[in-house]
Amino acid sequence: TATRIYYAWLAVFVCRLWRTWLNLVPKQDFNDRISQMANHFDIAKDKFKQKTTKKCFFITSTAFLCIELNAHNLTYLTLLVAEDQLPLETL
Repeated sequence: TATRIYYAWLAVFVCRLWRTWLNLVPKQDFNDRISQMANHFDIAKDKFKQKTTKKCFFITSTAFLCIELNAHNLTYLTLLVAEDQLPLETL
């Protein structure tokens, strides 16, 4: 159970860091990096010619909230089992 909690929260914090990084990178720097990638990969050129937003480089908000809620619920259920309010089979 400790391993599951560890990896659940690792996923949460990686997603939070990723989202924060995307929000902090200035739009012009972001566009410059995208155009550099498009120059190196012929397959990506057509896709990156379209107007891109930072939002398309992050998971959906639904998936992000699911990761957050799962980590919180797993932690809460573990706490309830530790306090003998729920049976061990809950986990």
